[in-house]
Amino acid sequence: MLPCIVTFPAKNSGNPSRTQRDSRANPFHYSVCKLENLLNVSLLKVEGRRTTLTAHGEQVFSSVEKLLTDAISLEEYVTGLNKKPSNNLKIAIDETFPMSVLRKVLQTTCNDSLLKNLEINQVSSHHCNTDVNSEYALAVMKTPLSGYSVESRFKVSYIAVTQRKNPAFANSVVVSSQDLYPHREIRVEKTQCPLMSGNENVWVVDKLSSAIELVCEGVGYAWLPELDVRQYLQDGRLKQLILIDRPNTNESDFYLNVRHDVALNPDVAALAKNFSAFEQQSPSILTIPPVQLAS
Repeated sequence: MLPCIVTFPAKNSGNPSRTQRDSRANPFHYSVCKLENLLNVSLLKVEGRRTTLTAHGEQVFSSVEKLLTDAISLEEYVTGLNKKPSNNLKIAIDETFPMSVLRKVLQTTCNDSLLKNLEINQVSSHHCNTDVNSEYALAVMKTPLSGYSVESRFKVSYIAVTQRKNPAFANSVVVSSQDLYPHREIRVEKTQCPLMSGNENVWVVDKLSSAIELVCEGVGYAWLPELDVRQYLQDGRLKQLILIDRPNTNESDFYLNVRHDVALNPDVAALAKNFSAFEQQSPSILTIPPVQLAS
């Protein structure tokens, strides 16, 4: 009976007045009538030749749709178990996602789970159609992925930083966007946090850790996750650049994508739970307040 509500948008054509006169002639309307009698509410509203959902119908539709989605996920999961056992759990993490968050999630999961075989791949969200595929049970990307359920969304802040003793910024850390033109910018990917379209002095690296290392060595400046550079700011190795003509933070959304057929896998569920724990504490965890800058 319940699936008939979900199929309503595709079933609401035809002549409803005839259906009203003989609901048994239409199995769909007959099932709805039985459900209305059971719930003692009206689910459908007939206006001329048009049939729509009532307010109660909208609520039932939303609830039933979620139940059926969960049932399909369970069926896919059981089917996957019957096909082949998984000896190696693979996850994909966007290359610009804060490594400090990933480390804490993995540490917590190690304490909560018996996870033995895990493969972590850092990929680009901008190439997720080719880099991310069904082999990954979980993927933290900048976009929702087809075939996956979005369990959480994170908002991560990035700030512009450079080495404390970088001679290019020896006089002041307060600059304009134009002041940065002559200076080298380190990026993890070509499309990450572009400061200005005219900035051509750019070095691109393939890992966040490489960008942090280059900046700490004084090679240039970079927009890096606040979480990953907070300790470097506190101990004086890095300093934040303050821009006078634009916001001092760039924010990116990340989506926790979990593949439908493995959502109930204990190891996948543990990882998803620990990632979601950070989302629930946002912004105090993912967006760090500015620290006092060293001169």
